[in-house]
Amino acid sequence: MNLMVKVCSALPSFEIVAIRAIFGAVGCMVYLSIYRIPLFGPPEHRKLLVTRGCFGFIGLSCTYYSLTVLPLSDATVLSFLSPVFTGILARILLKERFGLPDILCTILSLMGVVFIARPEFIFGGHSTSNDEVIEPLKRMVAVAISILGAVAAGFAYVTVRTIGSGVHPLVLVNYLSMISTVLATICCFAFPSQRAAAAVPPLWMLAPLFAACSTALLGQGLLNKGLQIEKAGKAASMNYLQIIFSLTFEVLFLQRHPDWTSLVGATLVFSCA
Repeated sequence: MNLMVKVCSALPSFEIVAIRAIFGAVGCMVYLSIYRIPLFGPPEHRKLLVTRGCFGFIGLSCTYYSLTVLPLSDATVLSFLSPVFTGILARILLKERFGLPDILCTILSLMGVVFIARPEFIFGGHSTSNDEVIEPLKRMVAVAISILGAVAAGFAYVTVRTIGSGVHPLVLVNYLSMISTVLATICCFAFPSQRAAAAVPPLWMLAPLFAACSTALLGQGLLNKGLQIEKAGKAASMNYLQIIFSLTFEVLFLQRHPDWTSLVGATLVFSCA
């Protein structure tokens, strides 16, 4: 999904969020209607569902903004700080156990992500994205926004865990999609830079946009289900496996073979996943 968003980075970030949200809302409503599942979930959970949708929108918007500004590897590694914040927040808010093994696995997994992504701000010229030149101030702002998104995602995951298994996973996605549709559309018009850059996507961009939207819908549904049945920190940490899948697809479809840093990172991630 991140790669597809990066491909579409000529569009303003809030427009990409709005397109994804509309796609997700339509998909969720069709599915929920077919199986006669209440679109808005149980009344006693609706406040938490709205809260989860708002935090999810913040996290999604921050991540998409960073993907349109930063090199793909930098944006990816920063977005994967969210499981760290999830584990910490779950310990504080839900009193879930977060012992030494959890701490060590979180650190090792994050180290694995760093080795695989090879972010430019750590590896310097060794980053595969070092051909992208970004103004230092703009880069700092993008990094700060990406970290804010990771914190917001952590709150969203903990909220899902608080809601529990009494709500269908796609109801959770539906709230995120509906709230994001409204807020992203407002932001498209509220921010001058976003409004000026808004445009109808060209034909060649429709395929990556569809791929980004469909994989995001599927991924969100499965992630919410995982958060309902497993500890928040551990479930969120499964996101690290996305990097492994990216490496696999790179070898199978792009005929590019990972170097030693990618192999070290993959080993670290698999040892803790």
